[in-house]
Amino acid sequence: MTATRIALADLRDSWTAWLSVSLTFLVTSTCTALGALCLVSSLAARDTIGKMNGTSLAALAGMNTIVCSLVALAVVGSSTGLVVTARRGAVARLLLAGASPGQVVRVLMVQLAAVTLTCTVVGAALAVALQPTILRVVAEDRDMPVPAATVPVAVLAGATLYCLAVALLGGLRQARRATRTPAVDALRDASDGVVRRTSGWSRAGRWAGFVACFAVIGFMLAGFAAGVSDMSDSDAFTNIGQSSAFAIPIAGLAFALVAPSIAGPLTRAWSRLIPAPGRTWKPVWHLARSVVGARTDRLAKSVVPLMFAIGMLVGMTAFSDSLVATFERLGRTDLEGTSAISTFSILGLPLAIAVAGSVGNLVMMSRQRDAELALDGIIGATPAQQRLLPVVEATLIVGTAAILGVIIALIGNAALVWGLGQFIDDVAFSVPLGMLAAILASCWVVTVAATVLPSLPSLRRPAPKVIARLVAS
Repeated sequence: MTATRIALADLRDSWTAWLSVSLTFLVTSTCTALGALCLVSSLAARDTIGKMNGTSLAALAGMNTIVCSLVALAVVGSSTGLVVTARRGAVARLLLAGASPGQVVRVLMVQLAAVTLTCTVVGAALAVALQPTILRVVAEDRDMPVPAATVPVAVLAGATLYCLAVALLGGLRQARRATRTPAVDALRDASDGVVRRTSGWSRAGRWAGFVACFAVIGFMLAGFAAGVSDMSDSDAFTNIGQSSAFAIPIAGLAFALVAPSIAGPLTRAWSRLIPAPGRTWKPVWHLARSVVGARTDRLAKSVVPLMFAIGMLVGMTAFSDSLVATFERLGRTDLEGTSAISTFSILGLPLAIAVAGSVGNLVMMSRQRDAELALDGIIGATPAQQRLLPVVEATLIVGTAAILGVIIALIGNAALVWGLGQFIDDVAFSVPLGMLAAILASCWVVTVAATVLPSLPSLRRPAPKVIARLVAS
């Protein structure tokens, strides 16, 4: 009970840190519960809307639910780790006050459970409210009867408990890691924002997971190739479409695992190719590159959700373009399921999780970014340069996320084109460059807003107070 009382008392002082990532927890629980409810409703309505229609809608909902789980493993874990990292100062003070590592872990886990449980309950309620609208929009887009919305309590509870488990498992690892750091080192980490290097075994495990993810994609495609001769064209089309769609988030999970190792070098490599002319921009560009390069853990956690969002957006729009172009070559213009609603219903819920995770993570880091801007002002940066620094940092984040996201999208589309080539002679591969530019521009605007706006109030406060606020957190 003592640990619980301490945790809840500390939660009252740290609620702003938890509030920053609550959006991620809320959207994750809503999307996961919504996918599960739509799956059950579609299966239950097969007698009234037709077996084939019900199975089709159920498959769509099932795909969203599975992919939501894959994205949640990366995004929620990243968000949870950010909160625990932001609480390093509090962890150090608890350790210095005599708390054991086990007690500190319990304090952090009680806080995480309280915040996550609140978000999952609200998310479940939102899922129940949104379910009839989602079913109607998707069914009408496909010219199907609208299935009746059902709300099995067991399914809703299972989805809620799943989201809670994902957050707690991700938080447990981060909390244990935080308590292994000596208190004095933790206080120094809290003030300078640097996360110490992970062990060689941890890095090896991440790369093993990277290889395993691509092995899964290979097994899926090999299974399709082995059975394609026994499928009708319709079944083959459905099979390779689903396999290729799954390849996008699986490839995203692979790159999320190794992001702490590759995000920093990749950012330094591509940003070195871009000149920074002008007296105001040149020092800002070099300073932002240095800060991003030093904060590799923060960079990786910023890049991962945005990478998923860009990968799924670009991947699904390219899917649609390639399918339309392929059918046009075959002299057919009756291809269904290529509207915007059809396209985004395939991976729309996981996309919402990725976007929420990206915004939440960037806002979560604002206090550390505020302190860095205050230090920049102390060493001589002008107010204009201080305002530009978050913009440049956001640009670096979007650039790295865009490179990885496009690679992920290309992996999924390469799987689609290869699979179609197994039973169609003339396959087209099309990347909508205009849509790609619009997606990247939209992601840049959202990222800049989430990076710049939370930092503006700190620029009006004295630098010592801003820095002290970070150290005291």
